[in-house]
This record gives sequence, structure tokens and C-alpha cells, in this order.
Amino acid sequence: MPKSTARIIDVFDDDLLEVTYDQFSKYENSPVQRNHLKRATEPKHQNKLNKFKSRHRVVFAVKLSADAYDPTTGITWPAGTIFLVDGHTRREYWNKWADECPFTLLVHMSVVSTMEEVRDEYYAHDNTDNVEKNSDLAYGATRSWDTILKNDLFKVMPITWASYFTKSKEFPRAAGWKGPDFINGYRLWKEELLFLNDINWSNKIKLPASLTCASLIFLKANGMSETSKDIVKRVYANKFAGPDDDDKLDGVTNIIEWLKNTPKEDMAHNFNTMSPLVERFCYWLNQAEKENRGESRVQRYGGRSATTPTKDCFVKKIDNLSNLKQAA
Repeated sequence: MPKSTARIIDVFDDDLLEVTYDQFSKYENSPVQRNHLKRATEPKHQNKLNKFKSRHRVVFAVKLSADAYDPTTGITWPAGTIFLVDGHTRREYWNKWADECPFTLLVHMSVVSTMEEVRDEYYAHDNTDNVEKNSDLAYGATRSWDTILKNDLFKVMPITWASYFTKSKEFPRAAGWKGPDFINGYRLWKEELLFLNDINWSNKIKLPASLTCASLIFLKANGMSETSKDIVKRVYANKFAGPDDDDKLDGVTNIIEWLKNTPKEDMAHNFNTMSPLVERFCYWLNQAEKENRGESRVQRYGGRSATTPTKDCFVKKIDNLSNLKQAA
């Protein structure tokens, strides 16, 4: 495709540039861009883009005015770097499936000086016609991890609630996060999430969001100890154990039996049920850890008695979270 020098054709709050497709194709992806490759393969997007409209030529980008460090990737981007902040799916489609690409595009180009501004510009271009799902934002928040999480780990309820339970002042809402919150929240639980992602999850039992939430808190409270990892791995792999001489099940098996036998409606998650469900999972995870230390098995769930709930005890053990939520 022929190259040409971009020329300014109008000026508003930003510059409106006419650029060749070759120039446009070299813009960097936004560092929190959702899974545009997956989106470009979806029929609804292909059907929309295979009928070229003039509005498809209009995209948005930002240009760094100074070197900018990105704390989520550890990369310092040089001044002059251009990031696409709207138009990723179109570009992916044009590169791989379109019979022809637009000869030139109109680019609204803003100038920014920090990576935070790059992300703010990207989130600003989510509009009501193209709004991102939470799973899209979660994908964008983990783009720098060099791995794609299981679909269940892109469901944000476990992350938002685990963050809320452990740092309610910094994550005051258990739902309704905005884009930058996803970066901070997923970074907060990165080590635990990567561990869960590597487990071979059983398809024989339902693994609800409340279990994932409790597992994150349990793992972090125990410093990702080998014992805590082994316990969680057993739950997710459906590795139950037989009863002892008194016909008592161990903590992990109690969780598995509860998951298998609980009616679906009793495991439904909402603002009223999430906390007690997480507490019960925390109780049995903690019980499994006690049994590993040689304590006796117990017969029944004993949470929310006169003692402090197990979840709250875990939260008190987590003493290093305040330094993890940095400006993204």
C-alpha cells in the first residue's frame, strides 16, 4: 500500500489527520485493549465490518509527548509513540479478513504525557454503541501477563468481592468497577490467579464465583504456602477423600460434597448471598489447613458463631495489600 505524508486537515481539541493505512497499521495497541482478535472473529462484528461505511475510516489515537513508564508492564515507551485508542477490532478485521482495506483513514490525534492518560483516553472512547463488558476490561487489565486466563477467571465477581473484602476503603464497591480499577484489582491478585489458572479444573462439579473469591483470600492470607495451594488444587480437581473412623469427612471433601448436593438456587450469587457463601468456603478451606497440621476433623460447618468469621480472620492476616494498589 502506498505511503504518503500525513497532513492536518482540521483542528479541534485534537488534530484530525489523514494517514495512509500503512501508517495506521503501525500504531501500538492500547495497553489495556480487550481481546480484539476474538472480537474480530465474531459474526456480529464481521457482518458489521464487511459492509464498509465512511464512519469506519474515523479512528482515535494518542501520541506521547515525553517518555512514559507503564507500571503494569515495566516498559518505558519513548516520546513520539502513538497508541491506537479506538479502532483495534476494525484493524484486526481489515488485516485478516477484509477483501480490501481503506486507502486512508482520518485519525483524531491527541497528545498525552503519561500511560495513565493513554488508558484514560482508551476508556473514554467506550460509548453506548460499543461498550465493553466487564470480561473485556478484565482481559485488558491482564494483557501484560503473557497468558490468557480461563474464562471463569475473567468473570470479575470473585475479583471485585475479594478486593472489597480485603481493602474496602480502596475498593469500596463490590461491583461497578471502572477501567483503571480492573488494572489495580487484577494486579492485586495476580499470583493467586495465575496459580488457579494452571490448575486442571474438574468439569464434574460446579466451581462458583464465591469459591474462587474464598480461594484467592485463603491463598493470599497463607502467603501462597504449599499447603494452601495443595488444598485449593484438591478442591478444583475434585479430589475427595473417604471418611475417618468416626465417619467424618475432611475439609476439602466437605466443600466438594456441598458443591455437588446444594441446589442451584442456594448457590446463586448476589449482594445478599456472596458474603455468607464466601465465609462458608473460607471456613472449610481453613479447616482443611488445620487438619493438615494434625487437628481432628469436624462434623459440621461452624462459621458465624460467637467467634470472628473465618473470612475476617484471613483478612487480618493479609497485611501487605496497602502497598499493592498504586496509581495505574
